[in-house]
Amino acid sequence: MNKYETVELAPLARGKKELLKYLSGKRLTRGEALLANCYECMGYYIDGKADCKIYDCPLYQYMPYRKEPPMFGPAGRLGMVSSQKTKSGEIEGPLKALKGA
Repeated sequence: MNKYETVELAPLARGKKELLKYLSGKRLTRGEALLANCYECMGYYIDGKADCKIYDCPLYQYMPYRKEPPMFGPAGRLGMVSSQKTKSGEIEGPLKALKGA
């Protein structure tokens, strides 16, 4: 089974048709390429349509299922306290990696 056939069998989510378009040899717009990249990076959303939570990815602000606000722009969170503690006391958010630093 080739990659095109694998993607055809994968769940329907944003980015699937764009990835199939790319794999069939057609050109993508910038927006289509972003959606296709997220679809592929997320393993074709086999586990469901969810936020990848890869906050340091340069494409995260375009992630179709993201729940966090974008990093930049008027609604951005850079320079603001953006990490929060969950009910279990763990730090969640882009500053999680800095917890031990």
